[in-house]
Amino acid sequence: MTASEWDTLKKVLKEYNLDSNVFTASELPSFANRVWYVKLAYESVIVKEYFTFTRETLQQLDILFRVLNNVQIPVPSLYINKQGGYLTVLEGKYYHVFKYIDHRPLTYTKLNITDSDLEKAGRQLARIHLLNATDVGIMRLDFEVLNMEITNLVNGFTTRYKKDAHFSEDKLVREKIDFLFEYLQQTKKIRAKILDDSRYFSFQNEPSVFTHGDYSLTNLLPDDKTKTLYVIDWDEMQWRPRMFELQRSVGLLCGKGVCNANLDEINERKATIFLQAYSSIYPLTLKHAVQLSEVAEYTSLIYWLQFSLSQTLIGDFRILEI
Repeated sequence: MTASEWDTLKKVLKEYNLDSNVFTASELPSFANRVWYVKLAYESVIVKEYFTFTRETLQQLDILFRVLNNVQIPVPSLYINKQGGYLTVLEGKYYHVFKYIDHRPLTYTKLNITDSDLEKAGRQLARIHLLNATDVGIMRLDFEVLNMEITNLVNGFTTRYKKDAHFSEDKLVREKIDFLFEYLQQTKKIRAKILDDSRYFSFQNEPSVFTHGDYSLTNLLPDDKTKTLYVIDWDEMQWRPRMFELQRSVGLLCGKGVCNANLDEINERKATIFLQAYSSIYPLTLKHAVQLSEVAEYTSLIYWLQFSLSQTLIGDFRILEI
């Protein structure tokens, strides 16, 4: 950590009336924001600095956290600052401070999610989808806009690649970028067909529900002492068709660990546990099974490219690691 980062953390802690005289801090991996684990004299906290969010969006997050505190969806407690709010603004940057949850980390490399975790995760996701969060004020996912954005990203990536085939000096990164370019070339026709046909996918015509947006292993914290499964990182919350999030969650939680979680094969036993738990709270029908297969086709060829390409184009190659 640099001296200025250390000084900033001290200022943030002071805003929440936390003792900033003696502490240790280490930065945690994060693709979209900066996150620190901070160990104080008598407690540990998580400090999160938001990069790509407006004040309005973060205020919506604050409203959501208040809603979640009133329902059965466990989230780490937020600290209240000197102004009586959750969000702190310092030098034009936005911060939240959360209570640290001592948990068993879930990872894609180990695929260490247990059957009990899957059951809890399924029930939690169903409760999220049943959440009455109209006060949060977020928008509905527009698939026409999304498809156009992804098309532009593909065009931007292929154009830049042709001009500069070596984005990075790192050999491994270059190999993965080469693979990504080859994938885009090989799937060009089928991608175009799916984009043309996607408006006919029945899942897009279903009523939208409140969704987490990134219901994945890294955003679930199992606390084995209290038997609680905490849900973190609500940055991607949005109104979406529920099968859209449910299918993505199956892929992100119930894979075989063969490759990128967005493209991995599904472990049928794990998926059965997860979906049965979900359906016990928010029932599923045969119609939903059809929609899940539609979403699988759409996300495996189209949707996963959005974040991968956008991060790659700005020179952030960490997404290529998974």
